[in-house]
Amino acid sequence: RVLIVEDGVEVPGYGGQVLRRGELAALRASGPACRVQGEQLAYVIYTSGSTGKPKGVAMRHQALRSLLAWQGLRLPGALKTLQFASFAFDVSFQEIAGTLVSGATLSLLSDDESRDLECVLKLIGERGIEQIFVPFAVLQQLAELNGAAPIPSLKRIITAGEQLRITPA
Repeated sequence: RVLIVEDGVEVPGYGGQVLRRGELAALRASGPACRVQGEQLAYVIYTSGSTGKPKGVAMRHQALRSLLAWQGLRLPGALKTLQFASFAFDVSFQEIAGTLVSGATLSLLSDDESRDLECVLKLIGERGIEQIFVPFAVLQQLAELNGAAPIPSLKRIITAGEQLRITPA
């Protein structure tokens, strides 16, 4: 466990490694202590995909590197991002890693908050969230709850996993 904090912030009682923001530049310059090969396994995520039958999908480092490189080119900028997806859902990697690699802030939701879309909408405004990754069905519900009014802080919405439909909301 690694916690990255601003310089000067104390974290009493934290049992993991604490990295100060100022230390990150030195780490970037020296590179990682070990080299990871692209074909090596990064993680396994379980999905039912389109079949409805659970299966493990092996994600290799090269695929994840490619995703992050694409995201950096196509979705530039360090935007404060809401971490909405469950850790069991593959888009959570894009939310988390893409945000942190860009140097942006990742804003977390509790399980209760993520199940309450009125709360999610409120927190987007209160926290100044600039980017969200949500399925179309959630986007549609958020738009209806908000009365299709703009959310001033929100600059980018990424939606996938379902057919996009144009609606009045």
